[in-house]
Amino acid sequence: MDSRFISIALEQYKREDIGRSIKDLRSMLHAKHGHEVTMYKVWEAKQKAVARIYGDFDELYAELPRFLAALDDANPDTVTLLKCDPRVSGTCIFNSAFWAFGLCIRGFGHCRLVISIDATHLYGKYKGKLLIAMATESNNEVYPLAFAVVKGESMKTWGWFLACLLTYVTNRTNLCIISDRHHGIQSCFDDTTRGYLQAPLTHHRNCLRHLVWKAATANQVGKFENTMDYIKNVNLVAYDYLKAVGKEKWTLVHDRGH
Repeated sequence: MDSRFISIALEQYKREDIGRSIKDLRSMLHAKHGHEVTMYKVWEAKQKAVARIYGDFDELYAELPRFLAALDDANPDTVTLLKCDPRVSGTCIFNSAFWAFGLCIRGFGHCRLVISIDATHLYGKYKGKLLIAMATESNNEVYPLAFAVVKGESMKTWGWFLACLLTYVTNRTNLCIISDRHHGIQSCFDDTTRGYLQAPLTHHRNCLRHLVWKAATANQVGKFENTMDYIKNVNLVAYDYLKAVGKEKWTLVHDRGH
């Protein structure tokens, strides 16, 4: 039972659930064939099964320019940007990619002036982050706006993503951008040389889910102060942490309507 044979045996399970763990796959293999194999061999077989289902990682990255070009051809309003690092041999190494579908760009003109940005891990052979910008439509449903694949979260990558967003996706003013407190994002908005990330063009706010909900959503100053006093009595460290964050960044009652 080499890794190629095992990959064929496991392919069905990976198609049903790409997230199955190595441990689960090893147990399924034993139940089906009554044979014990090492965790490493199952891992190697899993990589081959995934490559057969979705394609080889190297080949897929090589296809990225053609894929983005196809998006442009199918919808001229779609925005795609591909950054590569040149090498002496004449080849290029993937750096980052940004895309926003034309229909989403046009539709945002009818959405409220609030965008949430966040990132999630990529778990493939090559690690990285998927950056996402989301709006909210009139039924309070999530509205996908723009995406980027980058090496990791930093001031440089978030600055590039925000610049693409505000250059190619929307030029509306008084835009509220909500995020967690990642230092890369915060550094972008603290950088006064980035005029497009300053009021009145944009207003930066912190996601309430990452802070204390009851205090953050209070709609009266008195209710906010009472909740803060309660937090202070229960956990002084939490109170000091919240006091260090500008109140306009995370509380509705001090947000000035943005």
